[in-house]
Amino acid sequence: MSGLTPDQLDFYRTGGYLLVEDVLDPTVFDLLIAEIDAIVDTAAQEAHAAGELSELHADLPFAKRLVHIHSQLANPEPLLRQVNGKLKTEGMFAILTQPALLDIVESVIGPEILAHPQFNLRAKLPNQD
Repeated sequence: MSGLTPDQLDFYRTGGYLLVEDVLDPTVFDLLIAEIDAIVDTAAQEAHAAGELSELHADLPFAKRLVHIHSQLANPEPLLRQVNGKLKTEGMFAILTQPALLDIVESVIGPEILAHPQFNLRAKLPNQD
């Protein structure tokens, strides 16, 4: 993909939004997921060593592991402090610098593109408002 079509740009400028599907190969998220999974694993290991967690749930997929760990803890705040927060990671940089994504952004704002170097991770767990 090399940017947006004139019709897509018109839709965006008129409606204020645009959904462009299949821009990024899902594998581009693998490194970021591994980085976040390492944070979750460290927190789980610490809780397990402190006797606060009976099961590490290492066999569960990324999308389910944090929920199961969280549900076992009497006080999940230390876990959430480690998981939630501002991160600067190679994985996020890899996503932000994907040529297909940059081409789309350039279509809208021009070639001078700046991105914030960190992102806020906010795990959304069930029954959390």
